[in-house]
This record gives sequence, C-alpha cells and structure tokens, in this order.
Amino acid sequence: MIICKAPAFNPQGYVLAEVIGESTNSRGQRTIRVRALSGRPWDDYGTFGWSSTNTKKFYPENIEIVKIAKEQNEQVRINSESISSLI
Repeated sequence: MIICKAPAFNPQGYVLAEVIGESTNSRGQRTIRVRALSGRPWDDYGTFGWSSTNTKKFYPENIEIVKIAKEQNEQVRINSESISSLI
C-alpha cells in the first residue's frame, strides 16, 4: 500500500490517499490514480451531472508519497521502477 498526500479543496489543502494504479493521459503523460482514505473529497462529471467521488487521477509531481508498506496478503499493483520514480 502506498499512501500519499493528494491535493483537495479543504482547510488542509490535501487528503491522504492510497495509490491504486497508474495510466497515461491522451498526450501520453503518466498519471497516478488515487483513492481517498476517508470521504469523497473530489467532484467528477458523469452521465448524470456532477457528483462527489473518492478516486481521482493526478500527475506524479502533484502528489507527495508519505508511506510505502506492503501488507501480508496485498498484491503489488505498480512495478518497482514506478515507485522509485515517485520518490
């Protein structure tokens, strides 16, 4: 489990989130997908209009890694090269 600080509109300016994956945007730039550890701090536009969500994509330079821990039965979702480039 990789815990990071992700930007949010709240008094602290960030939320703690778990990194759940990585992908690229339409221009080929790498993005990191995160899930908030509590609440639904972001908004997203979907089929039925705006709604709050607990997942969002960020560019690697916008998040700060706080903790990297591997739990006993957890599957690693991101390869080691990606993790080292985030630090």
